[in-house]
Amino acid sequence: MKTKRKLIISLLTMLLLLCCSMVFVACKNESEPSHSYKVSFKVDGRNYDIVLAKEGDAVSLPTPPEKDGYTFDGWYADESCTQKYNPTAPISKNTDLYAKFTANVYTITYNSNGGTNPNTATSFTAEDKIVLEDAHKPGYLFKGWKNGDEYMTAIPKGTTENIVLEAVFQKEGFTISYENINGAYHYNQKVYSVDDETFAITPATKEGYDFAGWYLTEDFSGEAVTEIKKGTTGNITLYAKFTANVYTITYNSNGGT
Repeated sequence: MKTKRKLIISLLTMLLLLCCSMVFVACKNESEPSHSYKVSFKVDGRNYDIVLAKEGDAVSLPTPPEKDGYTFDGWYADESCTQKYNPTAPISKNTDLYAKFTANVYTITYNSNGGTNPNTATSFTAEDKIVLEDAHKPGYLFKGWKNGDEYMTAIPKGTTENIVLEAVFQKEGFTISYENINGAYHYNQKVYSVDDETFAITPATKEGYDFAGWYLTEDFSGEAVTEIKKGTTGNITLYAKFTANVYTITYNSNGGT
């Protein structure tokens, strides 16, 4: 009987010790919290977001950042953005992550309005500055490149939209000067433009002379000019050529010598 009682007491003692051990372990685990690490998300050198992640856990990524003129390309483990970060990897230390952006490409469309466009750039990014060269059109003055209601001499750095450029021209007026016409008369026009229809240059009249043509040179070399053709440009000087008339003298001596 005593042996049986001792056995029961021993079993109860062992059971009590086991329960105390379990309670001690549980309390110890509760008193030793797991480590947490700071994860800083950086955009252009500034903190975009900071989160705490427990040791061994994956990091919850924030809402992707936005940047005008760029497309977000993910988070990277290095500032040069060569090592893309794996968000499923367990965290084990304080970590800085860096946002990478790719510049969007925008287009340039030209409307030369019949002129010659020397510009070759057809696309750009927000990081580019495009200086615009003047367009050319015979008989016209170039007023500038117009984007909507705005004249532009360059597409400035930081532009984040497609650009449509229209060449604006102003018709240029040219003069026709007439020389060597002392005492002569003519009724030819003195101004013209590149779009004028072909018009004739009519002869001048001068008493005592026959008109021999209008010339582009003072020595009357080359061909005579009889008309100004449509599409001609530039100021013109025309020189009148005359040939003196020859008259006869008739004598009535009335029987004398």
